[in-house]
Amino acid sequence: MIKRMTKTLGGKEIEVEQKLIPVGQLSFYLDNPRLYSTFDRSLGDPTQEEIEEKLIKLEDVKMLRASIVANGGLHEPLVVRDGDFVVLEGNRRLAAYKSLSKESPGEWGRVKCTIYPHDISEDDIFRLLAQYHINGPKPWAPFEQAGVIYRRIEKGQGTVDSVSKELGLTPHRVKTYYEVYQAMVDHDELVSERWSYWVEFLTSRSLKKHRAKNPKLEKAFAAKLKSGEITDAQKEVRGMSKALAKVDEEEGVELVMDFIADKIGIGDLVEIAENTDLDLINRFERFRQLSGSRDTRRQIQRMDDEEDGRVRLRSEINRIKINLDNLLRRL
Repeated sequence: MIKRMTKTLGGKEIEVEQKLIPVGQLSFYLDNPRLYSTFDRSLGDPTQEEIEEKLIKLEDVKMLRASIVANGGLHEPLVVRDGDFVVLEGNRRLAAYKSLSKESPGEWGRVKCTIYPHDISEDDIFRLLAQYHINGPKPWAPFEQAGVIYRRIEKGQGTVDSVSKELGLTPHRVKTYYEVYQAMVDHDELVSERWSYWVEFLTSRSLKKHRAKNPKLEKAFAAKLKSGEITDAQKEVRGMSKALAKVDEEEGVELVMDFIADKIGIGDLVEIAENTDLDLINRFERFRQLSGSRDTRRQIQRMDDEEDGRVRLRSEINRIKINLDNLLRRL
């Protein structure tokens, strides 16, 4: 049975129909944001078989499959473009249905679909998906939303202002999402798990100031992220931001240069961020206590047979003495 109705997109009414379609006729939508972020597109577009194989292994698709069986079908129809029968919305549900239809084609061989005209525009597809996943009840992850925004603007199909109006988002949010995704593209970092790291790095005021002064900072950050040195977005990237915000401008420039040159790591910046809250006098008191403690004297005594160690320690103490003399002259 075919059910006809109208849907509103972009302020206009579009005639659609709802009916059962053989699962084998339906195709995955390559530009679906969740599919887009699932595959490495630098290797080319995945085949329909590769998409199905990848999706059916996902835990949420396994849960969808169980839900379909338990309920005897779908609560919501798949959204399909007429003609090529591409599933614009519901690709994970399609994967679940394809899996079921292979086991029992008589029971699961057809699926309920809402069919849009074959000539539905890219603008209307964009609005349709936005209704479901940006403004609607099934929001995509920020990384996936940013991908939609980025591709929309890069294809010349919109500007920051026009996209923000289409999606009902603030221009600031659209601009931020676009710029963060752009940086991830530039550094070959299109991994959803890295989204929060790049957001922290690119939206921090102190890091933004130092990126403007030294463009190499962003490249160094990307390299350390790829190497696995940076593993905690909140603690480490925020710590980096806090460290640069708390020191004076000259010291901040030096820290950034040392970070770029691998003279210091992210852990050193986190330590600076944690220690800058200490009063300067208290820090010197801690150093005095360390240098005059019995434990320090005992450790030096144990170095009697370690001539290299004693030479190195003597050199360090002499350097400290020079620094302390310089500080005393300033007081």
